[in-house]
Amino acid sequence: MENTAVSLVAIHESARIVFAYLNGYWCDKVTVEGTSGENSGAQLNPGNDLSVVQHILSGRKPSAMSESEKDHAVKTAKKLMAIYCAGACAGTFFQNDEQLPDELNMEIPATDLRNIEKIQSFLKAAVYDHSDDYPTEVLISVLKKLDRAETWKPIKALAQKLMESENGSLTSFYIEDTLMMHGIKRQKHTSSAGFVVGVAEDKSEKKQQSSSATITATSTLQNQDTLDAKLTEFLQMVKRDWAEEELQASVVYLKKLFAKYGETR
Repeated sequence: MENTAVSLVAIHESARIVFAYLNGYWCDKVTVEGTSGENSGAQLNPGNDLSVVQHILSGRKPSAMSESEKDHAVKTAKKLMAIYCAGACAGTFFQNDEQLPDELNMEIPATDLRNIEKIQSFLKAAVYDHSDDYPTEVLISVLKKLDRAETWKPIKALAQKLMESENGSLTSFYIEDTLMMHGIKRQKHTSSAGFVVGVAEDKSEKKQQSSSATITATSTLQNQDTLDAKLTEFLQMVKRDWAEEELQASVVYLKKLFAKYGETR
């Protein structure tokens, strides 16, 4: 992969997605647009942790939380710290010929930096002896993980897939199809609204379709041919919370596989 502005953004977004999956979250959609990838972002989905994520990223303190809620929020904040550090770390690693840099000197996008500061502020308020150097410690930890093939290869593969996509975007089906080939699977299956991270961050809340959309998709597809119906049934056995757009795209994708490989048998 050539070291261009667009490929750097694709690496940046892909790294955050991979670290989201490694931390039990997932991604509904990622987009890289513009000649330099200036209009790009990933809609990450934290499932049941959404309200906690919103609490942390809104800059609110943990004062109103119970001890058990606070403990969970601290764990969530640490996941978010790794995710928001991953993009800048991956960009540095990529530009350094996929080698660990001798010095920790990297450019962190303004949006990421603001959120890192919010997360650190929350952790300092929630944990009595929380280290002032925690963000730096996480950056170092993430860089070391990037130096492992099981982390870096799926990031590069996802970035390549994103750059090869027709419209510069991937839905969760194609994201997870790519990551599964590298042994990374979704750890949770509860659908919820997502939060957006990216070069051009969307300030509005983007809600994924609820489980009722799955019912609509099922009834809509019942009138299609037998193969479509069987593929739909199979996909819903694999995953129950498909959005209609994802389900239809997945059926089309599987039919293309059948057409491609079925003719060679």
